[in-house]
Amino acid sequence: HLVLIDDNLLTTGVTLYHLNDGITTIGSLPVQDIRLEGGEVLEEHCTIELHDGSATLESKPDAQCWVNSEFVDKPRKLTQGCVVVLGGSHMFRYNDPQEAARLRKEGNKSHLNLSRLSFLSRSATDLIRSYDNLPGMESDQDKTHSNGSSPSRRTKMSRLAEVTDHCEISTQTSL
Repeated sequence: HLVLIDDNLLTTGVTLYHLNDGITTIGSLPVQDIRLEGGEVLEEHCTIELHDGSATLESKPDAQCWVNSEFVDKPRKLTQGCVVVLGGSHMFRYNDPQEAARLRKEGNKSHLNLSRLSFLSRSATDLIRSYDNLPGMESDQDKTHSNGSSPSRRTKMSRLAEVTDHCEISTQTSL
């Protein structure tokens, strides 16, 4: 499942997207299995293949897809609890009920990547805004490329991922 992480405080429900056995298509076209609008979502944005209990995300060319703040440019296996950002503005948490049950049973927290959990409470837009406020970062207004354009969202997210790798995050979780 993909669980939508919605930054709308008035939302009272949970949006859950079921992944098909085989291939689930994601994009802005009405024929997609999961239809997303807005942001930088392409007509055919990406696919998630579910095979033998393993899910793999594959982005289409020029699609903005991120897993745990890492840009996806080749097929990427999804693991329980990973954060998936599509189109720069749609944030999800991947949920595999079987893997979650196994992890709870084992009581082994080492499989979870807790270094990225802060992404769960922030939207991609908030993350970009936060980028400009990090020590040592220049804002888009202060810095432009040699051709006069401002840094792309991909450049910002890549730089943000580099910076967050050096940050210490204190998080409490329960399985």
